[in-house]
Amino acid sequence: ANATIRTVNNGSVGAGQYTSGQTAVDASVAGDTIYIHGSQTTYGDVTLNKRLVLIGAGHHVTGTQFNFPTTLGIINLSQGNSTTLPTGSTIKGLNFSYIVGISGSLAVNNITLERNYIQSYAYILGTGWICRNNFVNYFEVGNFKNTIISNNVIRHYVNNSNQPSVIITNNIFLNNTYFSNVNYATITNNIFIEPAPLNYFS
Repeated sequence: ANATIRTVNNGSVGAGQYTSGQTAVDASVAGDTIYIHGSQTTYGDVTLNKRLVLIGAGHHVTGTQFNFPTTLGIINLSQGNSTTLPTGSTIKGLNFSYIVGISGSLAVNNITLERNYIQSYAYILGTGWICRNNFVNYFEVGNFKNTIISNNVIRHYVNNSNQPSVIITNNIFLNNTYFSNVNYATITNNIFIEPAPLNYFS
């Protein structure tokens, strides 16, 4: 079956098939794409329990048609049932509080986070995550393999990684950023602007 494209808009400009991000997620099947319009109003929290592509307006919208970001609350990834994992999802162009797992401890693999403005943190929940071109406070790697953290602006730190298959490259680390409990990773071509004192790096 062909994937379906759905649109969401809760703002006063334009229209979408849905006004709620969660309603669009619930109506979708694995492989669908959901475009969430920029809006003056937040869309609230969203829980993913299937493989989806979420696309918003981007992390910096000044100069775009309406200058509205796609703002969500928390993005929850379901970890409670092997038949309802959002493994393989893409989350792109959203402004949200943080991303975390809920309702269990199963790994959620092969997530792509791209061009998001993450107000707090991204908690990596499985192998094969690609995190690129985001603005974020920090990444919690969780000792998972095959993680790529590239071309991000990181405002705080990268934490808990003991895998040699982790790559941290071409990022900008802003004031007082550091690595905590990061071992064996490949770390190349990053820029540190006023990094934390040396004793913060471990």
